[in-house]
Amino acid sequence: MGLGAGTTQALDAKLDAAFSSLQSGNVRAAENQLHAFVHYVEAQRGKKLSDEQADEMLAAVNVLLELLGENATSLGAARNAVFAKLGTA
Repeated sequence: MGLGAGTTQALDAKLDAAFSSLQSGNVRAAENQLHAFVHYVEAQRGKKLSDEQADEMLAAVNVLLELLGENATSLGAARNAVFAKLGTA
């Protein structure tokens, strides 16, 4: 995507934290970390991220948030749904 190292590191850190939370079964923390990702992307839109880059990232993260929300009654189901969507189950 042609992002600067600092931007890439900031985005990766938020996603890594969310997936780490999912792996440990903490869906609420994963949701919060994904929301932090969304806020960061929106803050960088038009600055370090083009509108197209921001839209692509937000679309992907919103799919994950929807999966988590739909399966919030079961931590295991939420984790499995997200990893299945990512093809890592």
